Amino acid sequence: MPLTKHLVFLKKYKQTSVHEYEDSNILNELANLKKVYVSEQDEVNSKFICCLESMFRIQYSYKQVWEKLRKKSFYEAWCTLEQCEIGLKRLLKHKTEIFEEFGFSQIFSSVLKLQSLYPYRYFLSPEILEKKVRCNICGNIVSMRNHCGHIVGEIYNGEYCYRIVEDLEFLGISLVQEPVQKYSVAFSSDTKTGNKIDQFDYQLLEYLLDYIKTDFESWDVIKTTKKFSIEYFKEIDGNDKCPCGSDKIFKECCSSKNELEIQHYEFLFDRVPETCNPYTLLDLNGKKYKNV
Repeated sequence: MPLTKHLVFLKKYKQTSVHEYEDSNILNELANLKKVYVSEQDEVNSKFICCLESMFRIQYSYKQVWEKLRKKSFYEAWCTLEQCEIGLKRLLKHKTEIFEEFGFSQIFSSVLKLQSLYPYRYFLSPEILEKKVRCNICGNIVSMRNHCGHIVGEIYNGEYCYRIVEDLEFLGISLVQEPVQKYSVAFSSDTKTGNKIDQFDYQLLEYLLDYIKTDFESWDVIKTTKKFSIEYFKEIDGNDKCPCGSDKIFKECCSSKNELEIQHYEFLFDRVPETCNPYTLLDLNGKKYKNV
């Protein structure tokens, strides 16, 4: 299989820049090679090429995530993280051992950890009735009683199987905490202009970015709950959000307690940071209170 150049490119993911992915002709070359295998009815090799295409897009998207984070474009990075997650989960059942050499597991782990540091808790989920759905592989209309035989997520002729919704009815919108589509974050809006307002605090991500210098630097975060004396929270106004993460205001939640139990984040780094700030207490929303 004439893939040596493409495999080498994917194995050098740690050193490859966003611009090198953008300037690369790898996807076009893989697409042309896949056409040859499909024409020869070579399902094994056409499937492998499809997986390589997916891995290329995943690596490129992951590089974009860090580029956007460093520019403080946090929501844009969140949307790209979701694209990575979708690609990784789709590829998971098809990947072979060689995909570990392309950074599959490291990227998957990092994507989930980065998502866990975001302050987003509520999402807008559209309720839709699908009236007409078509299979992208065979082109047939499918329904619960009329299945074409192709399985969503499987690979046929070098292409992932999915469904195309051609007709639908919009039923409503729900506010949820476990969305199907994570990009639909519930932002505030300006009452006069209607423009989106990003009301979120990204201090946990900013804290991480102070120490991480490269996209594939090893790090981890341990989340636990710990109890702290109410003395640590003297600076909080009664009308501020309670640091316990309940979404209630402080004076109506935990202000009268002797101790507060809050979500605690401990960051672990393989490389010793050049500068190390004093440990700081952060609550569920990333709000900084005082050094402890």
